[in-house]
Amino acid sequence: MASALLASKLVECLGGEPCILLPEGLSHQSKKLLEGLNLELGECKGDPELVVVVDTANPAQLGGLQDLLEKPLILIDHHAPGILAEKALYSIVEPAASATELTANLLEEAGCRLGASEATLGLAGIIYDTKRFLLATPKTFRAAYWLASQGGDYTRALSLLSSQGPAPMPERMARLKAVSRLRLGRACKDILVAVTHIGSYESSVARSLVELGADVAVVLTERRDGYRASVRTSKLAEEHGIRADAVARYLAEKYGGQGGGHPGAAMAQLPFIAPSVEEATDLVAKSLPGKVARMCTGGRGR
Repeated sequence: MASALLASKLVECLGGEPCILLPEGLSHQSKKLLEGLNLELGECKGDPELVVVVDTANPAQLGGLQDLLEKPLILIDHHAPGILAEKALYSIVEPAASATELTANLLEEAGCRLGASEATLGLAGIIYDTKRFLLATPKTFRAAYWLASQGGDYTRALSLLSSQGPAPMPERMARLKAVSRLRLGRACKDILVAVTHIGSYESSVARSLVELGADVAVVLTERRDGYRASVRTSKLAEEHGIRADAVARYLAEKYGGQGGGHPGAAMAQLPFIAPSVEEATDLVAKSLPGKVARMCTGGRGR
């Protein structure tokens, strides 16, 4: 959300008329953050002439917006280059701790300015993606410094991220339902692999499974064109060399889909690999622990 809003401010600064499209809408946390900063995204109502995609490597991550790829495309992303980089008319794909810092650096280089609330949202995006600067690089601090110089309030951003309140009732129910459908495996001696399915809120469910103790969490949901898998990994998994983006790519390669993302959070779009989401969950649950074991640093998994 932060990188999208900053990209829209860049387009506006360069003389364009931007609007924002979100593949799955806003999360509860994102809505609360925007409300706290009194910001509106300016969502699209018409048909855009040019599409700027941020923080996304593959079409699968665009959900129902994949038709927009027929338009001229500009990509700003910090993942490993994927299909969108090949399709893009122009792309800025650089290693970075967050996509927000890339858009912030572009704004700075173009001589653009931000309002204090927009800059604070940019800081919140960096704080969130870098796990409070644990994954920061020199580029991250440069972007954060520039956002602070635009009026960004680090303390305010941190406070808004820390005080989101309880998730909505349907989201909390989805987390509990997913636990009742859980398939649990083990790899690398002390890595727990959890696979389940749910109708919605799959990213939230995957995060909650890691919070409950899973090291690799995969949550499937059925879509009109197949199954989508949200992947999350714990710090322990990452210490063993197990990355969420590698898990997503494995699922995509095994079942003929697309996948990618971050070391700790990723997504895969899979075809209809089984007649039902329950059977698809069983397939993934059976194959995944063995693959996770092979990912372990030094091949020590079993």
